[in-house]
Amino acid sequence: RLKSPYEAGSRSRWWLKVKRDYVDGCSDTIDVVPIGAWRGTGRKAQRNFLSPVLLAVYDEQEDVFRSISRCMSFTDKMYDAMREFYLHDTPYPHGVGVDGIDTAVGAATSESEANGDNERTSHGINEPADVRNGDGDDDDDDNGADDDQDEPNASAVGVNCYPSCPSSAVIITNESPPIWFKPMEVFEVSFADMSLSLQHTAAAGLVDGPEGRGVALRFPRFKRRRPDKRIDQATTCAQIAHMFAQQAKHKNRKGIDE
Repeated sequence: RLKSPYEAGSRSRWWLKVKRDYVDGCSDTIDVVPIGAWRGTGRKAQRNFLSPVLLAVYDEQEDVFRSISRCMSFTDKMYDAMREFYLHDTPYPHGVGVDGIDTAVGAATSESEANGDNERTSHGINEPADVRNGDGDDDDDDNGADDDQDEPNASAVGVNCYPSCPSSAVIITNESPPIWFKPMEVFEVSFADMSLSLQHTAAAGLVDGPEGRGVALRFPRFKRRRPDKRIDQATTCAQIAHMFAQQAKHKNRKGIDE
């Protein structure tokens, strides 16, 4: 209601928070490479889904992939197709994850999971994790903690997976998923914002000093697969650093204007 009073820091049914990534065409997108996954919990465990999925961008200077976020905003069809592709090398069914019909619309993760941080206040951030993942799930994947199943399942080592954590000559991350994907495909994802992270290594050394933190996506959402792109055509660390710098400039300018 337009005439309802606004109460800062409180939630009510009279005022709704609309972030720009909730509106089609208003969010940024990048191209990422899936590099690993956890076993899902709740309903996802019953369906044998791999969730969340660890995503990375390309470091063209070192020719490696650096993690940037976890993501779990996939539809059931996409979850099924991903599992069969990575575990059994089964080609994706025609149209799944490509034509927009089978892409999810919900927020992928809480901010803590996007950063890979189980402690939600690790960077002075305390944002609620009540944004669900958009595929009809009623489990607790949003908190990020229940998915950290560190004991590998032998049956999870698939045709398109590494048997163990790959060398840092291939993948650089502080995450430890039990399932490691071989870098083979490109996803397009949208996101609400970027933040610094101790878990993720995208653009590390470019945004927070030579030995600093990396960049993580806040609330990433899967948009579509990009079979037209090679993995070395994914968004680069240099591009992420530029986007992060532009975001900081925008926020500073907004603060001055206000």
